[in-house]
Amino acid sequence: MNSQRLSRRVFGLMLLGALAVILFLYFFIDIAETIKVISSADPFLCFSALLFVVSGIFFYALTWDIILRSISKPVGIWRAFQYVCTSIFMSIVVPGGTISEETTRTYLTTRNSENNPGSVIASIISHRVIDIIPFLGGTCIGFVFMVKNREFLVDYAIYAVSSVIFLIILALSLVLYLALRPEKTERILRAIFRLVARFYRRPEKLETWKEKAFEELGLFHDGIDRLRSKPLILATAFFFTILSYVSDIIAPRLVFRALGVDVPFTVIITVYTITIALLTIPVGIPGMTGPAEITMITIYSAAGVPPAAAAAATLILRGMNFWFEMALGGVMAYWVGTRTPSKAS
Repeated sequence: MNSQRLSRRVFGLMLLGALAVILFLYFFIDIAETIKVISSADPFLCFSALLFVVSGIFFYALTWDIILRSISKPVGIWRAFQYVCTSIFMSIVVPGGTISEETTRTYLTTRNSENNPGSVIASIISHRVIDIIPFLGGTCIGFVFMVKNREFLVDYAIYAVSSVIFLIILALSLVLYLALRPEKTERILRAIFRLVARFYRRPEKLETWKEKAFEELGLFHDGIDRLRSKPLILATAFFFTILSYVSDIIAPRLVFRALGVDVPFTVIITVYTITIALLTIPVGIPGMTGPAEITMITIYSAAGVPPAAAAAATLILRGMNFWFEMALGGVMAYWVGTRTPSKAS
């Protein structure tokens, strides 16, 4: 019953988001012209863009598999790809954003392999840290571009991106600090258990949880230490995460070329940065359907792209990196759920 309620909620919010996009196109963009532009798109270039979208996911999964392989037992690139796709699907349909992604990958990996949670979490956090570096570089490029071209972007967009840069650096610094300072992490964990002990009246069970938590924390820091001692692995992982980021940037470029419009990479990176920042806002709208499309169309149009072409490219891109990814993730979630035996069985 809860699953049915969640499905209705997700479907309802997506429907409202799609309706918002249609109304936006009706009042501010020529819908007929947008459809005409979409119908004129080069199918080969659009298919190539879709391949780059899939490549971005593949390189993302490959980066994680390389890190996990160096810390603990590998799951293989195919399973890593399945788990990443499933985590993307879960992050869309379940409120919680990226937290749902991390939880899903941790659960699937520990459930279907001999890896322990501490090592898996260490691999996922390390992966996140490495993955965020190219995005941070692209965000800085987008910020510089916006500052130099203030005439087509309102100040709040610049403030939003600068805030994203600050929060990324702050979060990255905090994660690295806690990952590299085991004693600080242990102190925080003890404080959490002391707080829980004030309300939870089963001390023997709480003590069992505490022992397990510190055991997994030790495995987590052991995994981090192993990864630190392998600079070649870190370099390889960083190389593939750059490929993942580049794939995500090339896809929009190809879509615009398919529509006969030449859009600079600086504009694409700027829109990509703002869109990703928007997607991280935990408001519970699946994939930020509606706000994401309207934001992309508005910024592309402000940057000089013809409104109909901006709308057409946005709809095609969202069809690839949202609807297609959600469908792919749903298929992989079904595959993982029905074809992959758990280690318990």
